[in-house]
Amino acid sequence: MSFGFDLNEYTPFESRELLPEGVYRLLIIDAEEKDTKDNKGKRLNLVYQVCGGQYEGAKIFEGLNIINKNPVAEKIARRILKSIEIACGIENLTDKEQLLNREFDAEVTTEPAKINAETGKTYSARNIIKKYLPAGTPQKTVARTPVQPKLDSDVPPWLANAK
Repeated sequence: MSFGFDLNEYTPFESRELLPEGVYRLLIIDAEEKDTKDNKGKRLNLVYQVCGGQYEGAKIFEGLNIINKNPVAEKIARRILKSIEIACGIENLTDKEQLLNREFDAEVTTEPAKINAETGKTYSARNIIKKYLPAGTPQKTVARTPVQPKLDSDVPPWLANAK
């Protein structure tokens, strides 16, 4: 079976571009519950997609340890989930399916690259959500969505190197 296109017309995909810090409208496009690596807990993996603006379609990934042997990790995850529930206007969130196709505003920042001191494993820099807000919440400060440079192309910046 043929793909129907020539891969020689494309350059390899490099690293995923990070979103500049700012406030973005996000849509929850996936919510998957999985067992933790040790099979003693549950992790809720969420995928958010930017709605509108220059970065429309860009994704942010978040994993919440909703059931975990570490009570601090579990409490943090559940507090984040409560913030998402409020930002999305959901009453009595009890199932991951209630999250799908919900929009909210998010203050996005960047977590720098790091190395785990115990394992030596390296982690790339990534976008994280600093604050979850109901969609359309007026910002008390000047909007932090960055001013974007003009592009000579209709191709979104995170896909510019994909070809």
